[in-house]
Amino acid sequence: MRFLVLSDIHGRLEYMKDIDEEVRRSDCVILAGDLTRKGNGAGLAELAGGLRRPGLEIVGVLGNLDLPSLAKELEALGIFNLETSGRLVRGIAFSGVGGSNPTPLFTPYEREEDEIRAALVEGAQSLKGARPWVVVSHTPPLDSGLDKTFFGLNAGSKALREFLLERGPDVCVCGHIHEALGTARLGTTLIVNPGPFQSGHYAILVYENDQWHAELKSAPTSKNGTAPTLGRS
Repeated sequence: MRFLVLSDIHGRLEYMKDIDEEVRRSDCVILAGDLTRKGNGAGLAELAGGLRRPGLEIVGVLGNLDLPSLAKELEALGIFNLETSGRLVRGIAFSGVGGSNPTPLFTPYEREEDEIRAALVEGAQSLKGARPWVVVSHTPPLDSGLDKTFFGLNAGSKALREFLLERGPDVCVCGHIHEALGTARLGTTLIVNPGPFQSGHYAILVYENDQWHAELKSAPTSKNGTAPTLGRS
């Protein structure tokens, strides 16, 4: 199974043409939030149209800069909102939580830690123990190595960290902290932050022979040049 992972698109779709082959080769696209520009849904239909292929599933969550009311629009565009329920995609279980823990910027979709935990537990329960299991969260887990801001602050979610250590899903896909793109391990869980697609960053997640691998990539025309040298995990 091959998954294309995108996060922090922010309505910037100029790199879509560069990933057309990646979309074609993928079994599923995972969207980890901040899909829109200024939260108003601009570009959401264009994003869905650019990804849509026969038989390709698209799952994801909204980010802290997306309006929560866009959940209905996701469904209308054929993007399965993992906030509403768990989802099985070709035998892989998915659940998720949208928005983020509180930020200093008072963005449209922020949640207290107990809300985040409640959403995570509800999603897990809907899957009834199905494995392999991928959790999709816009915010990264606290102190995961993928939540450090330019100012040196760890801005991830404590509730998500505790949940991952308790439940041990196979993978957690996240975003939110643009400068913290990379892969890490938290307990038994592989954490993947693909980096902001608004700058051409994305990731390929592969499940084969009962093993998970993630590769960070950049669109060939990315202003940031070659792919990040963070390797595979």
